[in-house]
Formats: sequence, C-alpha cells, structure tokens
Amino acid sequence: MLVRVKKSTTHRLGFKVELVFQLNQHIRDKLLILSLVKYLNCFARVVFKHTENAVVIKRTKFSDLTQDILPFFFKIPH
Repeated sequence: MLVRVKKSTTHRLGFKVELVFQLNQHIRDKLLILSLVKYLNCFARVVFKHTENAVVIKRTKFSDLTQDILPFFFKIPH
C-alpha cells in the first residue's frame, strides 16, 4: 500500500492524494494473482502485464481498499 500525490485539474489545489494497492509478480505466478483477485472479490479488471515478465494487481478505488483489501490483511494474525 502506498500514498501518492498527483496533479489534478479537477481539484481546487491542483493536486490529489491517492491510496494505491499494488502487487507485482513474475508472469509465472499469474494464476496465483488471478486466484487472489477472485478471493478478494473486489475488482473485475485488475491484472495486467506490466512487462514481458511481470503481472500486476493495482487498485486505487477507495471503496475496494477499505472494504475488501484492508480487511483481508487485518484478518491475518501478527
């Protein structure tokens, strides 16, 4: 999970703050990534080929992050 600041033409200050969940894996792990997407059940089109050898899950939709992804990690014992 990361926080980034982006330029914006629609926000009053000219910038917006965005939360990003991103997971990169080698292309050989694409089935693992697809299984994770299915398990989290929070997004339809998220896996994309980042490079010739990598696939990525990337979400910035706030409701996906707060309702699906973060609760998943909070369930894991520390």
